[in-house]
Amino acid sequence: MKPGEAIKEKKIRGKKVIFRVPTQNDWKQLWENYNLVITGTEFMGMETPVKPEDTKKWISKTLDSLKEKKLVIVSAEVDGRLVGNCDITKEELEVKKHTGHLGVYVIAGYRNMGIGTELIKIAMEEAKKIGIEVVTLDVVAENKTARDIYKKCGFKIVGEIEKGYKRKSGYQDMIVMMKHL
Repeated sequence: MKPGEAIKEKKIRGKKVIFRVPTQNDWKQLWENYNLVITGTEFMGMETPVKPEDTKKWISKTLDSLKEKKLVIVSAEVDGRLVGNCDITKEELEVKKHTGHLGVYVIAGYRNMGIGTELIKIAMEEAKKIGIEVVTLDVVAENKTARDIYKKCGFKIVGEIEKGYKRKSGYQDMIVMMKHL
């Protein structure tokens, strides 16, 4: 995987979707998207909007990790706009380097089209290429839509952590899921 590399193009509901590796120049769209998702749902792993400078640092570090084969990352682009993102990051402990943790989002207006499912499938294929054999994720227990997508992609529930997320509004239970690649 290389920054800017197009991995796949697919027509989804009449729209051409390009699945590609993000570049440093994508930082602003990634920043805007992440903040849209953070403020638009109680199911993300963060509540506080991300600062532009933090996103610039994040994409730079992410692209360095991509070169080092420590992660895979795929973005979905529609009409020149990034609308979703999925990454799988390798665990760093020596005995866990064959495992990776998945994170994914699709912005409102592009959900329920299959973009998230395709992002996950592509990321898992790319993860195999860097030696990831097991993918884990955690999801808010109440987020049935996400759980159903993960199940559709072959993930199974392996545990639940009561009060696994602590938000300003209170606690949420966490479901842990995994898939062997």
